Amino acid sequence: FFFGSSWLSSTVPRDGDALFMSRMLQLSTRLTAQHWHNWFVFLLFITGRCSRAHATGTCMVPAAHAAVMQQTQQTAEGMFTAPGYVSSYGLADGVGNVALASGYSDLVGRTNLTVNDAFLIGTITETMTAVVMLQLVEQGTVVLNDTLGYWLPDVILKLTYASDITVLQLLQHTSGIPDYLGGMLTTLCTDTSARTKQYSADEVVGSIQARGTSPVFTPGSQFAFSSSDYYLAGLIIENATQQSLDMVFERHIFSQSGLCDTKYHIQAPAAGSIAHAYCLTSGVYTDVTDYNPSLAGASGSVSSTSADLSVFFSDLFAGNYFADPASLLLMMTPVISAEEIGWASYGTGLAYRSSSAGMWGSPGATLGFASVTYFDPAGNIPHVGWANSNDGIIDFPSSPVPRAPGLEIVEWQNSRPPKVESLVGSMQGQAAGAVQAVV
Repeated sequence: FFFGSSWLSSTVPRDGDALFMSRMLQLSTRLTAQHWHNWFVFLLFITGRCSRAHATGTCMVPAAHAAVMQQTQQTAEGMFTAPGYVSSYGLADGVGNVALASGYSDLVGRTNLTVNDAFLIGTITETMTAVVMLQLVEQGTVVLNDTLGYWLPDVILKLTYASDITVLQLLQHTSGIPDYLGGMLTTLCTDTSARTKQYSADEVVGSIQARGTSPVFTPGSQFAFSSSDYYLAGLIIENATQQSLDMVFERHIFSQSGLCDTKYHIQAPAAGSIAHAYCLTSGVYTDVTDYNPSLAGASGSVSSTSADLSVFFSDLFAGNYFADPASLLLMMTPVISAEEIGWASYGTGLAYRSSSAGMWGSPGATLGFASVTYFDPAGNIPHVGWANSNDGIIDFPSSPVPRAPGLEIVEWQNSRPPKVESLVGSMQGQAAGAVQAVV
């Protein structure tokens, strides 16, 4: 979660994020490749830096699949009461994905949500932040044992207890620094001024300071999700590169992978650039699309699409972002239990979920959106699911939300060359061994 379990503590059971993810898992596992292969709209993604062309054509739905389509729609709508949702599921051969969209992007205008709509990905941003930091480590710019006192001396004037906390502890959520966003849901949903404000780093650090004068546990001793960790990691990246985070993310990730529809926001997203976002409180939806993610920084300021996130995670597990295989192995080495966020354990910027195959990824809720991304390294299969409201986790409506009349299902063929499987394959045994030692 972008806001983490502590943010939800006053309004939702601690396993709320696990509930959302389990629903997404249930939905995506029912959308098997066999069900999808002869369905609906085909959409070709021709890659190249921000030059994807979409060739679409509508196919008749075979009668044999009509019942499956109806069942899939009913199942999905039964899982979520959010205005809309998107679920993307990678094909087993690793050459493409299928995606389902249903519901509304805009409740007032009754605009249908599509699989190409962008959304704020919340703490899925943290996986990207970890990638950038480990790239800087490979370059020798940053050392994982570097301290906050070394990189952020001005911050330490306010957070005196944090001087010896390391970069690695920030990335692994073992710092013990209190979560400055804990419990802010009600305020942000209802207070337009707080929601739309442009936040400076000094103000956010002041919010962290206001949470306490000591860590909530001895640094390095346990896991606790805290947006403070990755916000501070982002400040270190800015100091180390002498560039703003939007420029750093563009150069280190977005341009490299051709993520045309992915952006790091240093202020509120432009109108119309993302799907409408909604807070559900007391059975009433409030449009919170005007939320300014400068409050979240490197813990949750990226917007993306299901297609771009599928490419990002595929590139990540192919080792395309790193010169040294040890960097990806570090991300995939569980160090501590992460039951707090509904996953078995946490590595470095990635969480691990136990299953027959084992999956890596991240839950990513933020104000007005709930999402999850996970990746099956064994099958080279990415999964992305998101909804444009916190409901299903936070609250339920007092009356049903009218649904869009149709269900859009799209299949796309990725024109990228086949992913390099040798790197991930060589790591699986080591990562699996580490998992067994923790879980």
